[in-house]
Amino acid sequence: MKDRIDRFRKILKAKETARDLVIKELAELKKQEKTFLEHLRELRNEKLEYMRRFENIASGNVTIEDLRIGSEDISRTEDHIKEGIVKVLSLRKKMEAVEAALLERHRDVRKVETYLLQMELQWEKECQRKEQMSIDEIAGMLHHRRSGN
Repeated sequence: MKDRIDRFRKILKAKETARDLVIKELAELKKQEKTFLEHLRELRNEKLEYMRRFENIASGNVTIEDLRIGSEDISRTEDHIKEGIVKVLSLRKKMEAVEAALLERHRDVRKVETYLLQMELQWEKECQRKEQMSIDEIAGMLHHRRSGN
């Protein structure tokens, strides 16, 4: 029984390691999401700056080239924002999948922990039962010796 308990402790350790790897993966994805969101904020601010410039260009003496460049800057920044949004959405979808995997790993760990605890309790009861039987046997032998004298 002790060998079986030791094997299940190793299994538990392996399951905990697998769960910890998923936790690390999720943390890395959250870190990436934070970076993407910060980049999107920067792009939004950049777009606002380009729009202010474009308004200033449009209110003064303007050339077609100035309008074209201003418009291209705004369009390019909008494209980057759209790409960033797509990346964030994709990342969040991946995070949901990793969270589901983490939940499954956690359930696996809990199952093995529960089974291991049951085995340990059973083994402890068996050891106590054997110990009690030994004590009873010794007590019986002592009683037999005393009653035999």
